Amino acid sequence: MDEPKPERSEDVQRVLDTYNNLKEKVVDRELEKLESRLEDRIKEVKIDINDRITRLETRLQWSMGIAVAIAAIIIPLIVKFLSS
Repeated sequence: MDEPKPERSEDVQRVLDTYNNLKEKVVDRELEKLESRLEDRIKEVKIDINDRITRLETRLQWSMGIAVAIAAIIIPLIVKFLSS
């Protein structure tokens, strides 16, 4: 039932080994390309996140400044109104 497999000739084995080596090199090269693109994309995202954080911090500083200015105007008016 189970017939023994014929032995491969050295030439066939050499061709298979060469094929497997080339396949590994191609896969490695493609992985390196993907890693490089991912690293570039990660750098872009980090820069974008830092820019957004900076803009949010600036908005927060402006908002706090406006809130303090409004409070500096409103509180004395309320105190003056209540004391009269």
